Amino acid sequence: MTPLVRFTVFALVGTAGGYFSAQSIISDGISGLTLEKGPWTAWSEAGTPDSDPYTKAHFAVKGILPLSKFEAITFHANSDSSGGLFQPECDYLIEGVRMPARAWTLSLTGPGGKFEANPSQRYSFNSENVVRRSNESFTIVLSQTARPGNWIPMTNATGYSLQLDLFNTFGNARNDPSTIPVPIIKKGTCR
Repeated sequence: MTPLVRFTVFALVGTAGGYFSAQSIISDGISGLTLEKGPWTAWSEAGTPDSDPYTKAHFAVKGILPLSKFEAITFHANSDSSGGLFQPECDYLIEGVRMPARAWTLSLTGPGGKFEANPSQRYSFNSENVVRRSNESFTIVLSQTARPGNWIPMTNATGYSLQLDLFNTFGNARNDPSTIPVPIIKKGTCR
């Protein structure tokens, strides 16, 4: 192999490797850039002057202008707490406790991060409308079958994701988002 051919092969392999590794980090994150708590992932430096190029690229590709972590922090989950992807034929229990934020919203989105149309037109719960127990804990059910209480309908679509937005966090959560008690996602019965 001539030196020019070797150089060309190394340049192509290096460029392809760099491109695909950058794409993976921009889309999924990497330890050190993202905060991971069980199935939940957050870009903890989003919207801050200290955010790294990968964080900026992640939000630029999605067309989102993130708020700083002092205004809001957003967690995403693409699987349940045991690591299994959401299956539309299964029920899921999202169990949470009082969160250290002035307000929060938990939403179910379908493929592409959009709400999946359902007959009930119910897509999320928030700190104002969720039914809580006396100890401030709550359970939200994801299911194709209607349930009493906090129920979000699922359709036959695949690629579901949960989004948890916490607005104006306080206490330790403001400076250290890793202290936020994110909900546990348990897989229930499957049909």
